[in-house]
Amino acid sequence: LLDQCMSMGKDNLSLEDIKQMAGVYDDDIFFNLLFAIKNQDIQSIISLVDEINNAGKDLYHFLQSYIEFLRNILIFLSTGELDDTLYTDEDNDSLKKIKSGFKAEELIYYIKEISNSETTIKWSDSNKVLIEVLFIRIAMRYSKFNENYNEKLESLERRFETFEQKLNNPEIHNI
Repeated sequence: LLDQCMSMGKDNLSLEDIKQMAGVYDDDIFFNLLFAIKNQDIQSIISLVDEINNAGKDLYHFLQSYIEFLRNILIFLSTGELDDTLYTDEDNDSLKKIKSGFKAEELIYYIKEISNSETTIKWSDSNKVLIEVLFIRIAMRYSKFNENYNEKLESLERRFETFEQKLNNPEIHNI
């Protein structure tokens, strides 16, 4: 890796240069994909996968790196602690948005869905399409799951309130 960096012929190497040589993905693409999935922004999901693919990156390797990213964010949400070596000060705004806008269950769902599709994608000749479909499916399903969950919770709350009112009604106790 050091030889590759030296062969670039630059006097000063940036972190971006080293990441590119090592095949490491920029965190911005991970954050952007996470927010695109959360917001069901299908056009952004497709554009981000295209961007990765057009840069000549291995999509399967990207998927593995994305799972690791989601794992780190899950630990951050669960413990409030973050490995300072993984993220820069530039990532603070994105991390604040994640902390206020995501639940651990949501990230667990994302990790599980991606992990379940990993092997199929690895051996597929059309892994770009499968990854696009995977991320779109995650965006749509989690949203529907969340809506159904909220509807059921609200329904249970209403039923519980009705039950409490009936219990507190003195006419019922006299019967």
